[in-house]
Amino acid sequence: MASDGESFSTLVETLSSELFSERTEQVLAGMDKVYNTEDAAAFFPGKSGKDGKSKSDQWMYWGLRNKIFIYSDGTPIEPKQIGKGKRRRFTLSIIEEIALSCYRRGNLKEDELKEVFRRILLAKYGESAFENGA
Repeated sequence: MASDGESFSTLVETLSSELFSERTEQVLAGMDKVYNTEDAAAFFPGKSGKDGKSKSDQWMYWGLRNKIFIYSDGTPIEPKQIGKGKRRRFTLSIIEEIALSCYRRGNLKEDELKEVFRRILLAKYGESAFENGA
């Protein structure tokens, strides 16, 4: 009988795990992923970032502090701030708006804007979405 109890317990754990995993994916699918300042800066081509291929977090701080990043109506772009330290959190839509602002201002060339959008699409859908002409 202990064997049946163990197998029932294992079955319950397996089903619970599968249901939890499925539910977690459903919840996450409906949420915007957020990025810290350094990760948000990495969407922008440049040479000052840690990887040598993107902008630095200091560039992002500069643009926010000086209200360089603005919506088309002139309103400053301000990402959400959380916690005691007021850490900034960027969504992909905010990163996209910052890119458009930089393009309008002349800080991004058209090919650089396309690169930012490419990086946003990769972050949103993953590399596998673009393999084999899919």
